[in-house]
Amino acid sequence: MTAKALAAPLLLALALSACSSAPQHADPQMPEGWFSAAGAHPADAESLAVWWRQFDDPQLSALVSRAMQQNHDVRLAMARVTAARAQLRQSRAGLLPSFDLPASASRQWNENDQEAEPDSPLADFIPDNDVISFDTWELALQATWELDLFGATRARRDSAARQLRSAEAQTIAARLAVASNTAQGYLQLRALQGQRALLVEGIEVARELERIAGLLFHAGEVTRLDVEATSAERASLEADLDELDIHLAEAQLALDTLLAEPPGSTAARLAASAPVPLAEQRIAPGQPIDLLRRRP
Repeated sequence: MTAKALAAPLLLALALSACSSAPQHADPQMPEGWFSAAGAHPADAESLAVWWRQFDDPQLSALVSRAMQQNHDVRLAMARVTAARAQLRQSRAGLLPSFDLPASASRQWNENDQEAEPDSPLADFIPDNDVISFDTWELALQATWELDLFGATRARRDSAARQLRSAEAQTIAARLAVASNTAQGYLQLRALQGQRALLVEGIEVARELERIAGLLFHAGEVTRLDVEATSAERASLEADLDELDIHLAEAQLALDTLLAEPPGSTAARLAASAPVPLAEQRIAPGQPIDLLRRRP
């Protein structure tokens, strides 16, 4: 083959590649370091991934783990990741050849109403007044390969890959939000339980003071105004308790919603009061670039 004959296909291929409609994506160039990057040292990735364990509270860890598995937002985000992966596999398949192997079989019956001549060579194979059957089998191999001359298939593949990364980032964001809201709701619930315990003790003290004020009034030691003041203090504390119980029920219902469980599940599980857990160590945020790197 001459050089001219080889040049024509090469020029045609170059011309077709120039017609590609999908621009090549290039990541922006970033500097390797920052001039003041040695200021703070953030926690390692493993500690940040399970940051709620810093509180060393088994009930908090169990709640966050259950929320990660049962929360509707997290499950929906994970379903979107599964769909995006399937879309990426389908788009990649467009760049590969496809094969098909169709097969079929059939049988036909024909009634023989003719008699073969005695001297005919087919006399032994064609019986008189009988049914003749024919079996047919077909097997074929088909292969197709669509050349991506203008880059449309590659563009769909790249778009599907970016959609998958976006879905994965949304899943990380959903898990982070659910873990944060669950931990915040748990800490708020424990704080409300502690406030309620103190308020119940205050009501008991107020009732005792009201009883003592009544005895002193009958003894002529105090006035009726003093008795009414102690009664008003006791009634105010009881009203605060009713309002606190409403906030406590709201916090329990919020946790039930995060965990996708029936109302009342958290109230039964966390009925016993416990102190508010404190983190064993402070997580250093690091530099702003570290926060951007960890963003979903």
